[in-house]
Amino acid sequence: MTAEDYRTASRYAMIRQLLRDAIVNGEVAQGLVLLEAPLAELFGTSRVPVRKALDLLHKEGLISRFDGRGYLVNPKGVEVEPLWLAVTHKQLGLDSSEELVDTRPLGERMFDEIGSALSTC
Repeated sequence: MTAEDYRTASRYAMIRQLLRDAIVNGEVAQGLVLLEAPLAELFGTSRVPVRKALDLLHKEGLISRFDGRGYLVNPKGVEVEPLWLAVTHKQLGLDSSEELVDTRPLGERMFDEIGSALSTC
């Protein structure tokens, strides 16, 4: 996702991309349990965008449902034991001071971009 895509993307798309990158790059342990509430807290958003992001990753085959709550990181589609760890910035390969998702409404984000573009002119 380019910088421009991040500025205009919805919250679920940003969350999906961050999780996808971490899984594909091998930064997230195989079998890690992903739950909506802890991820929503980590990303500073409600559970709805997290739920949609997880559903898209499931459809893509990067995570799988298991007997219990949530999803397992399972890009290889093999039998894995659930790994119950708190999901952190570090596990996602991110700087802990980095804001993961811009939670401002799209209108506010666009206003900042327009202001920046006008000041450049």
